Amino acid sequence: SESLSILLLILTYDVYLKYFRNKNPKTKHFIWLSLLIAWGALTRNVVLILVMPLFIDLLWDKKFKYFIKLGLISGLLYSPQLLYNYLISGDPMFNGYVWKSQQREAKNMKLIEALYGIKSSALFSMKYMEINLRKLVMQYSPTVAMGVFVPITKKHRLVILVAIFSLINVVFFSTYWWSITGGLMDRFLMPNVFLLFYVYQNRLI
Repeated sequence: SESLSILLLILTYDVYLKYFRNKNPKTKHFIWLSLLIAWGALTRNVVLILVMPLFIDLLWDKKFKYFIKLGLISGLLYSPQLLYNYLISGDPMFNGYVWKSQQREAKNMKLIEALYGIKSSALFSMKYMEINLRKLVMQYSPTVAMGVFVPITKKHRLVILVAIFSLINVVFFSTYWWSITGGLMDRFLMPNVFLLFYVYQNRLI
């Protein structure tokens, strides 16, 4: 799913830069961009963290109508997934990771205790972060390095926002207990690296 989520993320930024930034987008552009955002969320919903800079960029330019319209259309296109989640579980935020975690709760608790030295079945915890940030330095350091280097060499508001949310993404995944198993942290952060490189070399920024 990483390869598809990366493609959709780059296309999302591409459409935004070509038709939204300092421009007057047409209705079809809102639909295209919203479709990419919703599709990206369906592929890997945490990619929404990396889409936030676009919404903040609109607010910064006081394009409130664009912000609301894009949010509403994106939400509408994503809503069938929320409805499906609710119908099968009673919780619109339910997903496969939650289901799998519930099915393997006892086994996961033993694994979490072995990895982190605590008794827990939570998917996310600040206690996981304390250990992950120490043990997974080599896996997240490329993203952090790019998140610092790119905005220093290319001082642009959107680039800075992307860098900030990339670092937020590092913190987010460091609270996820599964990040430490099988060296998955660097895989989770692949969209960050590609996006940082994209905004760094893009001539429209």
